[in-house]
Amino acid sequence: MLAPMDTVSGARFDVATMIVGEVAGLVHDIAPAGDIVRRTTEEAAELLCRPGPEQATIVS
Repeated sequence: MLAPMDTVSGARFDVATMIVGEVAGLVHDIAPAGDIVRRTTEEAAELLCRPGPEQATIVS
């Protein structure tokens, strides 16, 4: 038997269902979109401002 598919997009619903099930436990609250964007950009800015490993010097 073939897996259920959306004939327009070609999406495989058997795979999509598994993916949704894997991330459902990661949802802890429902926040307004603006709050999510603000939080995401603040977290990205913190990560980008962290000092990274020193660049290696190539000696020839």
